[in-house]
Amino acid sequence: MDVPKPNSVDAIIERVIAAKAVGDYNKAIKLLKSIVKHRKLSTQEEKDITILLSTCYRFSLDYKNALPYAQKRLELSDISGALQRDRADAFIELGRVYQGLESYKDVYINAVNARVILDDLNLKEDEQYGVFFLLIADMEYVQTRYIQALELYEKSKMILLQYKDRSNYRGLLNSLCRCYEKLNKWDESISYCRQLVECTIVANGTNHPEYATAINSLATKYAQLKCFERAVPLFESAIIIFQKTYGDQGVITIAAIKHLALVRELAQRSHRESINAEHYYRMCNTCEKIVEHMDSCTACYKVSYCDRDCQLKDWIIHKPMCHVCLHCDTVLSRDSNILRCSRCKKVKYCDMECQKAHWKEHKKDCSSSK
Repeated sequence: MDVPKPNSVDAIIERVIAAKAVGDYNKAIKLLKSIVKHRKLSTQEEKDITILLSTCYRFSLDYKNALPYAQKRLELSDISGALQRDRADAFIELGRVYQGLESYKDVYINAVNARVILDDLNLKEDEQYGVFFLLIADMEYVQTRYIQALELYEKSKMILLQYKDRSNYRGLLNSLCRCYEKLNKWDESISYCRQLVECTIVANGTNHPEYATAINSLATKYAQLKCFERAVPLFESAIIIFQKTYGDQGVITIAAIKHLALVRELAQRSHRESINAEHYYRMCNTCEKIVEHMDSCTACYKVSYCDRDCQLKDWIIHKPMCHVCLHCDTVLSRDSNILRCSRCKKVKYCDMECQKAHWKEHKKDCSSSK
C-alpha cells in the first residue's frame, strides 16, 4: 500500500481529519488554508477541501466564513459534472450553513433541491433524506410550530436511526430535546438529552467540544428544573473544554461562565421556591420522574419528590444537605444564622448540645477529619 508523503495533499488532509476528530477546528482550518494557498489542486481535491473548510467553520459556529466554501462546493459539483448524489450533499451542506445564519428561506430552497435529487434517485432511506426532514423540522421549530416540528423530527428519526454513529443523528437528538421541552414534555426532553450525551461519548470521547455542548445542554435542563446541584458540575466540565477549544474570550465560553455564575448564585438562595423558572415542572430527586406542581422538601425546598415513598427512600442521603438538625431532625429557620460543623461546613445543628451529641456519628463522615 502506498503511504502518502508527509507534505502531500493526502497527508495534510489526513492531519486535518485527525484534528477535526478531536475538535481542534482551528488547526484543521489552518492546515486546509495552507493547501489552498500553496498548492495547485485538481477539481476533486478542491471539492474535498472546500467541504472540509465549510464543515470545520460550521462546527466552530463561524457560519459567515463557512458560507463561501459551502457555495463553492455546490459550484464545483456543477462544474465537474458530478454525480447527482454528490450535488444533493452540496445542497444539504449549504442549507445547514444558511440555518446557522438564520436565513430560513435559503435553508428551505437548498433542502428541497436536495430532496428532488434524492427522490429522482429513489434514495428515500438515505441519510441525507433524513437530514432533509431535520432541516425542515428545525424551520418549523424556529417559527414556534412545535407540533408540526415534532412530526417532522419523527420522520427524520425513522431514517437516521440507521446512522446512529453519525453527527446528523446527534443533531436530531438535540433538536428533539429542545422540541419536547417547548411542549412541556420534560421526561422526553431529558431522556433525549441524556441519549445525546451517551452517543457523543461513544463518537468523540469526553474531551471533545461536542461533548461539552451536550453536557452543557443537560446542565441547562437541570437548572430549569431547579436541580442546581446536578447542573453545576456539568457546567464546570463543559467550560474547561470550551476554554481549550474557543479560548477564554470565546463567545460560547463567556456565555457558559455567566450561566454557571447565575446557577451558583441561585443554588445558594435559601428560598429556592421563590425563584421564577417560568414553569412548575420539577424532577423527583429519587426516581427522576418529572411532573408539574411536585411537592418539595418542606425543610429546605431544594429537592422535590413525586410521592411520600420517594421522599422516605431519599431521606438518608438528603438529610445531611437539608435544612434540619442532623441530630434531632428539627427544621431550622432559613433566615437565621445556622450552626454548622466547623470542619466540613456542611451539616447543620440546632445548638452546641445537638452537635456534641452527634459528633461520634458524624466524625467518620466529616470530610475535614478524613
